[in-house]
Amino acid sequence: MIFAYDTHLEQTNNLQKFYISVDEREKIQKFSTISEKELFRYLELEIFKYDNTTNYRLEKVKYFSDVNGNPYLYVEYNPVGSLVLSLINNESLIINVLDNSKKINKLNKNKIYSYDFSKNLFFEISKEPKFNKDNEFAKILTNKKINIEKTLNDKNLIYKKNQLLLKKSTKFAQTMPYVPNSIDPAKKIIKAQKEVPHAWFFKTLTTDFGYADPKDFNYHDPWERGLCHYVAAAILLQYGQLFLSQNTFSKQQLEKYYTKPERSKKLNDLVGYPTVPKVNKQLVYDLWHKHGKEAFFTTSAYLVSTIYSLLNVDLAEKGEYPLYIQRRSAGWIKPWKWINDGKPCVVFGNIPTMDNEKSWHAIIVYGYFDNGNKCLAHFGWENHSQVIMSSSLSGQLWLLGVSAYNGKPTIADSSYFKYKDKNIDLNQRKDLDS
Repeated sequence: MIFAYDTHLEQTNNLQKFYISVDEREKIQKFSTISEKELFRYLELEIFKYDNTTNYRLEKVKYFSDVNGNPYLYVEYNPVGSLVLSLINNESLIINVLDNSKKINKLNKNKIYSYDFSKNLFFEISKEPKFNKDNEFAKILTNKKINIEKTLNDKNLIYKKNQLLLKKSTKFAQTMPYVPNSIDPAKKIIKAQKEVPHAWFFKTLTTDFGYADPKDFNYHDPWERGLCHYVAAAILLQYGQLFLSQNTFSKQQLEKYYTKPERSKKLNDLVGYPTVPKVNKQLVYDLWHKHGKEAFFTTSAYLVSTIYSLLNVDLAEKGEYPLYIQRRSAGWIKPWKWINDGKPCVVFGNIPTMDNEKSWHAIIVYGYFDNGNKCLAHFGWENHSQVIMSSSLSGQLWLLGVSAYNGKPTIADSSYFKYKDKNIDLNQRKDLDS
C-alpha cells in the first residue's frame, strides 16, 4: 500500500486522542472493515480530493447514528474542514472543506447525540436506535460500496499531497512565522469538475441573500417549519436578475429588495470576485406570504406558479416572462444534466435532520464532482455556500431549473458589481468563469 508523505498518523501511538471516548472508538471499530490507521489515512485523502491546496490533518472523529441506527462518522480536520462518512459503505456524504466550527470538543462525552445533515449541528437524543439493516437508506448505501483501497493507492492524489507537504515544510523551515493553522476558510474557493456559468456568485454568497424564516415576520409556527424552498427560489431569482435577464424584477421590486454595493467586500476582493447587491428578507417574505399564500410544503408546480406570479408584473401582464423555470419530479432528471446545460437548479428532497428522521430541505446545486456522484451546493444557510453532498443523500423529490426565457442570457450592468471598490463590467471579465 502507498502511504502519503505526512507521518503524523504513523508517529502517534495514541489513536485514542482522536475520539471523545473509549466507547465511541469501540462502536466505530464494530462497523469499520479496515484498520484504524487505514481509516484515518482514507479520511485525510478523501477530503483532499476536493481541495488539494490544504493539508487536512485529522483532528477529531465522532460516532453517531440516525433514526434507523445507520452508523456514521463526523470528522473534523485541522486547520479547517469537516466530513460525514457512512460506515455502511465508506462513502463521504457531506464534505465542507471550509467548516471551522469545531463542534466535537463542545459535546458532552457522557451524552448521546445525532446529527442534522442540513444544518450541520449535533442534537441530543435519549438513546441510540438499534441498527435496522433493512431500512431504505441502508439499502441504498449497501448497493453503493466505496473502494477505500482505490483512494489509499491513488498515486496522483498522494503525489499532490506530497508536493504540498514538501512545499509547506520547506516554507516553514525558511520562514519561521509560517503557521499551518492560520488558514482563513472564508478565503477559499472550491472548483468543481463541472459548474454553471458564474458559479462564483453562489460560492461567494455567504451572507446578504435574504435568508429568512417565519419568526422574522412574527409568524409563530408550532411545528417550527422553515422556508428553505422559498429561500432557494429567491437565490435563483437573484442569479436570474444578474446573469439571465435584467427584467427579472420590476423597477419597483428592485427598489424594494435590492441595495447595490457602494463598496466591495474585502473577502470578495481577496478571492478575486466581485461583490453583488444585498437582498433583504422581503423577497422571501413576498414569495411565501403574498404569492405562496403561506404554504409550507409545496409541489414543484405550486412553487413554479408562485415564482411566476412574483416575476416582473409589467411583463407578466403582457404574457411575457424574463425567466423560464423548468421542473421535474424524482426519477425524471438528475441535477448534473441541467448543470451540463448551464442551468443552476433547486433540489428538494429529504435528508436526516433534527427530529432524527428524514425531513424536507431545498438546496441550490450549481456544480458537480465525480461525474455527478457528488454535487457542489449552496445549502440556503449563511456561510454554507460551498458544500459538497453525495447523490446518495439527496432523497430527491423534485427539481427546478432556471434559464433565460428567450434562450439569450444577458449580464447586468456594472452598477451591480463592485471589485476593489470600483464598478466592473462583467462582459469584459470572462476570466471569472475560467
